[in-house]
Amino acid sequence: MQQGFSKFSWALALFCLPIALWPLALFVSPKFSDSPNLSEFQINSFSVVFWVYPFVLFALSGILHKVYQTNKPLAKRLLTFGFILFYGVFIYIVKSV
Repeated sequence: MQQGFSKFSWALALFCLPIALWPLALFVSPKFSDSPNLSEFQINSFSVVFWVYPFVLFALSGILHKVYQTNKPLAKRLLTFGFILFYGVFIYIVKSV
């Protein structure tokens, strides 16, 4: 019987940590339209990303947990890819604003 959390569980929790910042994201997303550096497409897509990302992270964490129960190496690779993708998009948004 396993005692405590696995490393994968901690990594999954860390992956979901940005969900706690969702109220801040709702406050920031209307300010995108004030930035002269952003195109109309960027303003709309960034706003949508800031409203939707908690639901996407939550759904992905559930899927990754199920995959981890059956195929641990695949789940670890997918979680690594998810980290890279999420923080890549985040850094792109921060640099664009």
